[in-house]
Amino acid sequence: VYKMYNKQYEEPPPLRGLPPVAGKIQWARSLFKHLEAPMMAFRDHGVILDIPEGKEAVRRYNRIGKILVAYELAYYDSWKKQSLSAIQKSLHCTLVVKR
Repeated sequence: VYKMYNKQYEEPPPLRGLPPVAGKIQWARSLFKHLEAPMMAFRDHGVILDIPEGKEAVRRYNRIGKILVAYELAYYDSWKKQSLSAIQKSLHCTLVVKR
């Protein structure tokens, strides 16, 4: 997942039917889901998490998870700022024009 993120984070593959920002957020979430499935299996078998390899897997999961959440938040925040700016401009427009 980390290699895929590094390879595609600047221009993730477009997702059909989604606007660009929503597509990038969905891409990050799908990568996180790929990480989450094995971690849930590890959680169910608590012995795995007690060995050094299990602890390393948890550290990597947390590290990559933080990166993906930061990526998602960065795109969401920039979209929100752009949207609020456009909305504020629209609110200052005259609604009724007398001819």
